[in-house]
Amino acid sequence: PSLTWQQLTGQPLPPGMTPVPSNSLNNGMGGGSAEEKLNRELFIGNTTPEMTEAMLRDFLGRAMEQVGLTRIPGNPIVSC
Repeated sequence: PSLTWQQLTGQPLPPGMTPVPSNSLNNGMGGGSAEEKLNRELFIGNTTPEMTEAMLRDFLGRAMEQVGLTRIPGNPIVSC
C-alpha cells in the first residue's frame, strides 16, 4: 500500500484535516472510483508554455527522489 505524506515525512496531519482512506488499490497506480482519482490528483499551475508533460514528470520525479519520497528505483510519476 502507498504511504501518506505524513507517514513518509513524519509530519503530523494539519489541524482540522481528516486522513484520506488508504489508496492501496492497484498499488497506487490508478483505478478506482472518480473520487479516489481526485484524491490522487495534483494541480500544477503557473508553468511556462514551453513546459511539456515529460519535463514536468521528470522534474517532479527527481524532486521526490531528492527529498526521500521514493521507495523504489525509477520515476514514481506515471502520468500528467
